[in-house]
Amino acid sequence: MTGTNRPSSYGTVTPSRRPIPASANTYTVQAGDCLSVIAQRAGVKGGTQALYALNKKILVEGPDRIYPGQRLRLRA
Repeated sequence: MTGTNRPSSYGTVTPSRRPIPASANTYTVQAGDCLSVIAQRAGVKGGTQALYALNKKILVEGPDRIYPGQRLRLRA
């Protein structure tokens, strides 16, 4: 915003892009995460669709609606 003292990144969230360890069986969603990036970072075989299929019971609003604090299964 022009005319304010706020930094340009005020209110934005930058999710981590570090790989999720291959030994991890679950992942807790952080602010700014999306299912496709989680699947890529975790190396989920089958990608986003497979990760969604593993977590359909908790992702009742669909794969585009994930929320911080949700714990996702990464492996079958």
